[in-house]
Amino acid sequence: MRKFTIILLIAICAIATSAYAQNYDEAKVGNYPLPDPLTFADGKKVKNKKQWAERREEILDIFQKEMYGQMPAAPEGIALETLEQGKTLGGYATRRQVRMWFNKDKSGPKVDWLIVTPDHIEGPVPTIMLLNYNGNHTLLTDEEILLNENWMRDNDDFHIYNNRVHERSRGKRLDPNLRSIIPINMLVANGYAVVTACYADISPDPDGKDVDKDGISLKDRFAYTGIFELWGKRDESRDDNTAALAAWGWVLMRGMDMIEQDAQLDEKKVLLTGSSRLAKAAMLASAFDERFPLVVLNQTGGGGVPLQKHYFGEIIDAEMHFSPIGKYLTSGFWIYFEQACWLFLKSFLVIFVV
Repeated sequence: MRKFTIILLIAICAIATSAYAQNYDEAKVGNYPLPDPLTFADGKKVKNKKQWAERREEILDIFQKEMYGQMPAAPEGIALETLEQGKTLGGYATRRQVRMWFNKDKSGPKVDWLIVTPDHIEGPVPTIMLLNYNGNHTLLTDEEILLNENWMRDNDDFHIYNNRVHERSRGKRLDPNLRSIIPINMLVANGYAVVTACYADISPDPDGKDVDKDGISLKDRFAYTGIFELWGKRDESRDDNTAALAAWGWVLMRGMDMIEQDAQLDEKKVLLTGSSRLAKAAMLASAFDERFPLVVLNQTGGGGVPLQKHYFGEIIDAEMHFSPIGKYLTSGFWIYFEQACWLFLKSFLVIFVV
């Protein structure tokens, strides 16, 4: 009976919070007091530029401890190697494939960047940087672009089967019939360079449906692989370890390191963007790295730009479903789900007892 009661209470909580998470009526939101960004945690007011820099670090520290995990320090240096270059987009642009390592001796994890620059613009050009979901080869039809060899989620639109990409996915991000495209041809024609890398190079991203041959979730196996090798063994006693969103954001910051070294790209005119969870990664990169002059985020969803205290759309309980704790978000964030769950559960307890 006790086991049944516990299961029933959890089910009630899940139903209640799930229903509330789908609220899209502003009239039902209610009041939501927000902390003053210009007030320190101890109540002291920010009065000058120096104090704002201190308050900014305090805010970033809160987000690292409570939600996203620690943002790793920059490496001592990066190593870059141009793997291939050539003309693209009918001869109106130049394509470069640049491999990046995070150790100067070119050891350890690596990320492959695709850099496309317009040929009709002289001098350093403004640059759009983003991570992509399905591989650099999906942005252009060029056969020279390397097929990504990392594990990816199966996707019929991009011809990803058995978690591996296929030749047929070349240039799919240019297909106007898809709901999500990257119009690299239009961007280059308007004088912008495009710099991108596939997030699968950084850390694999299986969802709850992905299991191995024994039926074990791949989320657990892949949670801290790839780029995480750089940061050594995790301290399991901590609940603010680096998670995937911070790792993806960290690589975007290293992308800015690369742009600063590239004479063809204008580091003062970089637009950082991304969509969904990769918009969250761009958000984190720009929050921790003030070198990004412009950030345009597309649908970050819950756990991104939306206010946590504003109960509208994707909120905490929804984030627990799409963001495996300890993978996208730090394990310490679980406490906020528990608190939200308990608030809803209390309203059902009296009815349950009766």
